[in-house]
Amino acid sequence: TFAMPSSAVQVRAVYQRVTYTLTVKNGTQSGSGTYYAGDTVNLTAVYPADGKEFDSWTVTTKNASVSSPNRFYTTIKMPAANVTVQANYRNGPSPSYNEIQGIKNGWEYKTGTNLTFTAVGNGMGNTYPNPGDFRWKPTSYQIGTVKGTWKNGQYTTTMSISTPGEYTLTVLFSKEIFDGRSWTSTGTVDQKSVTFKVSDNPKAAQTGDDTPILPMVLAAAIALLVIILVVVTLVLRRRRR
Repeated sequence: TFAMPSSAVQVRAVYQRVTYTLTVKNGTQSGSGTYYAGDTVNLTAVYPADGKEFDSWTVTTKNASVSSPNRFYTTIKMPAANVTVQANYRNGPSPSYNEIQGIKNGWEYKTGTNLTFTAVGNGMGNTYPNPGDFRWKPTSYQIGTVKGTWKNGQYTTTMSISTPGEYTLTVLFSKEIFDGRSWTSTGTVDQKSVTFKVSDNPKAAQTGDDTPILPMVLAAAIALLVIILVVVTLVLRRRRR
């Protein structure tokens, strides 16, 4: 309320911009932490602990969101409210899932057969990494005294073994971490191996084809049985005539 005096009075309203607080958990922000509505603030996640990778940002206020929730570096546009933003982390790729595909452990192959194997390193599909992301890159292989490496991102090798015997294929995987600009080796190595036999007359010819044999045999037997029943039926009909 305002009590008017006996003389003319001029009244002026004065406005003050309201500031809001941004709280960042597991990360940092540009500026002091207090902002006006509409301000754009840069966010940076804390570098992940060993064995972890950055996963995403979560925001507590419904009318606020970060521009790129799955990126280590991102921004947020401040709403007219206090906001809490948190960086979340997940377990990184485990070396337990590094594997050798194409040659089966314990299988027996015929001499001279072309054997193709592929080394699959966990995390190698990460084509848009965040700082601290890591992967297991296949680096080399060895069969007996024969050693080899891969180039240009091709981790498949085809070979032919002409001497019968038992062989062990060993593949080494190198742990690489993304430092924000490039992948670099950490010096940690994982090893996977498969043992197989090569013989002139294998008990069961195995060429690396994973097609189930039993279902095919059963299907062939059923088809043969159907043919026999049809033939018997036709013969019986002719005799009745």
